[in-house]
Amino acid sequence: HLVSPVPSAPAPQQLLHCYNQRTVQSTKAAIFKDFLRGNTSRLQLHKLLWSTKSSAGNEHGLLTIVTAATPARLDTLEAQCNSWPGTLSAAVYMPLQTTADTSMPQTEQRSQQDLNAAEHAAQQLFDRMETSAGACMLRLALLTELVGDVLLGRLLPINSLRNVALLAATTPLVAMVDVDLLPSAHLAHLLAGPKQSAEATALLHGCKANGQRQVVVMPAFETAQQSVNLTQGVKFAEQLAKGGDKAAVLRAVQTQQLLPFAQVKYQPGHNATDYAKWYTAQQPYHVSYQRNFEPWFIMCRAHLLSYDARFRGYGWNKVQQVAHVNASGYQFVVHPTLFLIHRPHLKSEAQKLYTAALSSSRSGGLTEQVPVAKLFHRRVASLLHTVVSRMKKGTYKTVLDEPSARCFDQLAWWQTSKATGSVFQY
Repeated sequence: HLVSPVPSAPAPQQLLHCYNQRTVQSTKAAIFKDFLRGNTSRLQLHKLLWSTKSSAGNEHGLLTIVTAATPARLDTLEAQCNSWPGTLSAAVYMPLQTTADTSMPQTEQRSQQDLNAAEHAAQQLFDRMETSAGACMLRLALLTELVGDVLLGRLLPINSLRNVALLAATTPLVAMVDVDLLPSAHLAHLLAGPKQSAEATALLHGCKANGQRQVVVMPAFETAQQSVNLTQGVKFAEQLAKGGDKAAVLRAVQTQQLLPFAQVKYQPGHNATDYAKWYTAQQPYHVSYQRNFEPWFIMCRAHLLSYDARFRGYGWNKVQQVAHVNASGYQFVVHPTLFLIHRPHLKSEAQKLYTAALSSSRSGGLTEQVPVAKLFHRRVASLLHTVVSRMKKGTYKTVLDEPSARCFDQLAWWQTSKATGSVFQY
């Protein structure tokens, strides 16, 4: 029997109570074949840290940035938190390797040691952010998953984590911003300052039940890797984001120190943003959706479209949600002064797996890793095709893992959103 969380309880307790209502399925170890079969992740909310800081003139601010990370990327999360003084909700994933073979107890012991280390590191990060006046109001969820093979543990359940981070959002506006992206300082001026700007008022007006449904795109940029090394790129990205100055971005683009995001590796992902227009734009402008468009944007929480939990690892996970936003009739509006800067880093394990499949397909070569990589690549590509086909037919419904679906239905701040069509009454 599932018991609804008590609405009068503090928000962190509501979320913990709701998410961790155990099922038989959640106690079983997941394996790579579960992913291939289309099963969702089996996460448990191990620890929830919830900031008690307040935004200037507003208890929680107007916007929550939501993101996902691994313990290895906590330094990247810290950099993002330091670039945004509003609420930031982060879901951190820790796979726990297990085996039915009782002759191998070291596997479980090592996983427990890794979990203890991750919990300690997360707590230290949280404590630093709580005592830093300019850092974010951090809500950090540490989630675990029992995995029966090493391969599945390498595939971050990215969309399930994004949904958990969204569950902890209580502000009228949300923005999913991947952890390796730094918001410009102008975002804080617009949505985390002591006075509500005219632009913020207009955004909030769209959150009414009868408001115009649109998302506000924040163009993203990345450092030119051929001109700087990793350390220099990180420093340059942090400086640009902290400055919050569009003129500085334009100068860096002109000197080819900065490029539109994925311009070299995957242009379809961001071409629709129309960077050439953004360079001279002084007012927001509308853009048309293009296939595989995957921008980062601000959206009303009341109108939120969650992420399909069958996607995990690298590839197509955000494209799916953006396609759903478009199929649901939302307009894409590019903001003329907001921007995001990519903080460079080494490739993730899931990205290596994805690119291994692509390299093998192009070269015809084989390695020990490639057969599995191909299975992964084919699965995510097939899943995207199925999802988009159903969107075109009007039959698509987002697939959620059981705890997320339950919490979106039960949590007090999400019940209010669904009942009124608006997060707040004006």
